[in-house]
Amino acid sequence: MYTRISLSVPSLALLCCAATATALLVWQTSRIPVTPAQAAALEREDNQASESAAPVALPDTTIASAPSVRAPGETRRGDLDPVEARARVEANIATLDARFAAETLDAAWMKREERALGAFFAADALAMQGLPTPDDLQIACRSATCRISARFADPVEAEMTTQWLAMHVAADLPYGAVMPRALDDGSIQVDAWYSSTRIAL
Repeated sequence: MYTRISLSVPSLALLCCAATATALLVWQTSRIPVTPAQAAALEREDNQASESAAPVALPDTTIASAPSVRAPGETRRGDLDPVEARARVEANIATLDARFAAETLDAAWMKREERALGAFFAADALAMQGLPTPDDLQIACRSATCRISARFADPVEAEMTTQWLAMHVAADLPYGAVMPRALDDGSIQVDAWYSSTRIAL
């Protein structure tokens, strides 16, 4: 069985003209003679392109990146003085604590959320997830926000646990602020606020 395709005469003529024009253009371009100077210029461009290609890193070879140029007076996140960085974190903690203390108290909501967070931090529940049990754990909730304070042995443990915690509470407490800071003994103190309403600093 055949399918009939009907094209109007003007459409067919237009298609034929377009095909003919393309064929003529290709044929005409291929007939343009290349002068020796043009050939040399093309060869130079090819050589420059191959020389500028990214170098291939061999095993056990380190390729150092070029230092980036900075504008006068420009500061970057990593350049922050440790004392200043710690002061900023402590100021943020004070702001968040003041807001938390000012929040009204809903006893039923508080008990429900504190129970749920306590279940998350239970030693057997953490062990099932491959997470460490933190030291000095404190959990407090009000009417829309819960505050969690805990100490971890190192940054990896702190990050793993706070990531799991954020996923665990996301349905009820989708907004959060986490303030980790290194203590003198190398451990990490984490203060976190999770809320059903937006948290802004």
